[in-house]
Amino acid sequence: MISIAPLLLSLLGMGVMRVAAVDYPAIYVYPTSIMDLALTTDENFTVSIMTDYTGDDINSYQFTLSYDPQILEGIHVGNGDLISADKDPTATFLPGNFNNTEGKLGLTGALFFFIFPPPFVTSGPGTLANVTFKVIGTGDSAITIGSDTKLIGWDSGQGSEYNIVDAFTMPTHIQHGYFDNTHATPTTHVFVAYDLEVSIHSNSSISAFQFNGSTKQLSFNVTGPSDTNGFCDISIPDDLLWGDFSVYKNASLLTEDVDYTQTYNGTHYIFNLAYIHSTHVIKIEGTEAIPEFPSYLILALFAIATLLAAMIGKRRLKQ
Repeated sequence: MISIAPLLLSLLGMGVMRVAAVDYPAIYVYPTSIMDLALTTDENFTVSIMTDYTGDDINSYQFTLSYDPQILEGIHVGNGDLISADKDPTATFLPGNFNNTEGKLGLTGALFFFIFPPPFVTSGPGTLANVTFKVIGTGDSAITIGSDTKLIGWDSGQGSEYNIVDAFTMPTHIQHGYFDNTHATPTTHVFVAYDLEVSIHSNSSISAFQFNGSTKQLSFNVTGPSDTNGFCDISIPDDLLWGDFSVYKNASLLTEDVDYTQTYNGTHYIFNLAYIHSTHVIKIEGTEAIPEFPSYLILALFAIATLLAAMIGKRRLKQ
């Protein structure tokens, strides 16, 4: 009996779905999230379809993908290292076709071909395939694994195939992907003022951080590609800057709950700002701030002065 694994020739309906966490064993898009402002029109990027299954009975796989054809154009799909001729010469790769009008990659798969069982099998984890897209628009797109996706094993006891992962019946074992070229991957920047840490979580580049205790002001610059969306979340220790706050962007006073939000968690004041990128100067001003010479430093200086005075006094007594 000839078996080429159940590589279906028709596509089933695929709904766009985002999954936050998946169960083992899984099939997933890697990287799961691509957020990169540099991926503009005509730039290419590649995602891998992978499995974390560690068993040694894998015989074949199949998958489909969907995406937003206004944002992405599929241009190439290549076999991965899970089922390859490097492992066994019977390995057969069946690339699907892109439909860039509908935003779909047709059924793609690979298998170790066999006529008489048992077939050759391999172990995971590994890469099923690598899919390359060209960016044709600005925005975001789900990269959705289809419901007809399967990782197929060989049950040596039963002498038959079985589904290790079946997207249709095991949706919690599937991790879809996401693309966005209007936001960069946010990064947390930590700055130190008077041994206290100020953190700024942002998708912008942060520079020129300054804190001035005498003017009770904290300031920094945010920069990003023009006309893209930016944000920053600033967390300030309540023993560094406190009281009534004023927030400025490029010297213009911002309105709370309109231009920004402010919260307090018991130890830090947190400010959330959103803006359209260029280069902006952000300034946060309080009515109270840590003294230019903190109390512990003043005490230390006082102790040193007292010690010096005592030493000088002793020398005079000896004379």
